[in-house]
Amino acid sequence: MICQSFSECFFIDTHRIVLERSVWKIFKLCFRESRILAVVLFRISQYMWSKKMIWRFAPYIKRINEVLTGFECHLEANIDSGLLLAHTQNIVIGQGVKIGKQVTIYNGVTLGAVRTNTTKNADNRYPKVMDRVVIYSGAKIIGNIVVGVDSVVGANAVVLQNIPSNCVAVGVPARLIGR
Repeated sequence: MICQSFSECFFIDTHRIVLERSVWKIFKLCFRESRILAVVLFRISQYMWSKKMIWRFAPYIKRINEVLTGFECHLEANIDSGLLLAHTQNIVIGQGVKIGKQVTIYNGVTLGAVRTNTTKNADNRYPKVMDRVVIYSGAKIIGNIVVGVDSVVGANAVVLQNIPSNCVAVGVPARLIGR
């Protein structure tokens, strides 16, 4: 977990949707908004995964999250605070993915590894998404790709190369259309 504590991540993640910092209000909203429930369950499972005594319960919380919300995220993914899932269905985030602060992800997005015989280091197989990036529906970012700060990945884009900061990438394969 990248955040200093569970409560820090919890309040920063939910503050993008709920402006009040009331645990009871967020708890009630979890039953109406699957995007909040997905992030809360992910943070709970990731917190449990980091603790020695309760780590065995983390995969069960993760599976409950997948069934209820459709958000599949590996427990060892590094996701910083401020994650916003606009729609939770069919989002897949792999093991070594690194996601920065204030990132927005829409439905159908895949962030995963590339399988090659030459890549032995796990860090070189997964994408890195920097701060304040927006990834729209259906985008696929597979492999050792860096998406720069304040960038946008368009809907259904297949990213095959690094995206510099403050750029917009669209198409199959993704090409830069502006800054």
